[in-house]
Amino acid sequence: MRQRIYTIDLARGITIFFMFVVHVKLTLSTPEVCDSIFADILNFGDIFGAPLFMAAMGISFYLSRHTDLLSGIKRGFYILFLAYFLIFLRGVVPVFLIRTFHPQRAAELPKAVMSYKIELLNMDILHFAGLALIVMAVIRHFNLNRYFLLLTAATIAMAGPYLWGLETGLPVVDYFLDFLWGERPLDDKLYLGLIAFPFFPWMAYVLVGMSIGITLKHTDNPDRLFAKMGLTGLAVMGLSLIWLIPNFDYQINDIYHARFGYVLFVVGLLLVILYGCSWVEPRIRGSRISGILIYWSKNVNRIYMIQWVIVMWLGFFVFGYHKSGYIITILMMVAVTVSTHILNERYLGWKSRKRHLPLPIREKD
Repeated sequence: MRQRIYTIDLARGITIFFMFVVHVKLTLSTPEVCDSIFADILNFGDIFGAPLFMAAMGISFYLSRHTDLLSGIKRGFYILFLAYFLIFLRGVVPVFLIRTFHPQRAAELPKAVMSYKIELLNMDILHFAGLALIVMAVIRHFNLNRYFLLLTAATIAMAGPYLWGLETGLPVVDYFLDFLWGERPLDDKLYLGLIAFPFFPWMAYVLVGMSIGITLKHTDNPDRLFAKMGLTGLAVMGLSLIWLIPNFDYQINDIYHARFGYVLFVVGLLLVILYGCSWVEPRIRGSRISGILIYWSKNVNRIYMIQWVIVMWLGFFVFGYHKSGYIITILMMVAVTVSTHILNERYLGWKSRKRHLPLPIREKD
C-alpha cells in the first residue's frame, strides 16, 4: 500500500510544480512570453496537470482509511469554505486595499482583476474539489462498481457539450448550476472564463481515478498493474485520435470545457504518466526531489492557496499583470515556488509549537 500511495503522491507533486510555473506565466508574463516556445513547453504540463490532480484525488480518496460518508461530506464542505476564503485573500482584500489607498494604481490594472463581482463569481479547482469530494463520499458509501464508474465518466465527458451554459434565468439557481456545467467566457487573458472546472467534464477524471483506486486496493502486484495501465493508456490515446484528427480545435475547445475526444486522450496520457511515476518512484525514493514532491502532495490545499495569494499580490502590488518578460517570469517562478514552500513550513512549525505549548496552571484560591 505504501508504494502505491507514494506513486500517487509523486504524481500529484509533479502537478504542483507545474502549477507554480503555469500560474506565474498566466498572471505575470507578457503576451510575447505567453506565445513563445518557452510557454509551449510549460503548457505541456498544463495539459495533464489539473486532470492528473483530479485523478490522483480519486485514487487517494479510495485508498484513504477514512471511509465513512459523513467525514467525506464534511471534508467536501470544508474545501468549499477554503475556496471562498481563497477568493477573499487573493482578490477581495487586495482590490479593497488598492481601490481605497491607491486609486491611480487601480486604473492601471485590468478591469477583470479589479472587479469584486468577477472575483466572487470565479469558480476554480477548489470549488470543484469540494463538490467532487461530496460525490465521491456518496459513491464509496454505496460501493459502486469500478466499471460503472468508468461508464459514468464516459457519459459525463460526452454529455458536457449539450449541457454547458444551460440556465434557468434565476440568478441563485444558475449560480449553483454553474458548478455543474457553467460556461461564462471572459475576454481576458487572466480569467479565460469564470468557470474553470465545471463538473462536466472534469468529474470524468475523478471517476477514472476512483476506478484505479479500487483496482489498486485489491491488487497484490502494483508494479504489474501500473505497467498494464501504461499499455492501456497508449491504446486509449490511439483510440482518441478517431475524434481528434478530424477537428482537434473543436475537441479541445477552451481546455476547461473539452469534448469527449480530448478527455479520452488525456485519460490515456494520465495512465501512461502514472506508470512512469510508478517506475521512477522506487529509483528516486529517499532523494531530496522525491521528498519535496511528496511533501507538496501531502500539503496540497495549503500550498495551492499560499501560491495563489503570492502570485496575485505580486500582480496587484509589484509587477502588474501581463507585463513581465522572460527574466522576471523565470525569477518569479523560482521565487514563488521557494517562498510557498518556506511559508508552508513556517506555518507547520508554528502549528506544531502551538500544539505543544504547556497549558496554563491555575492557581488555587
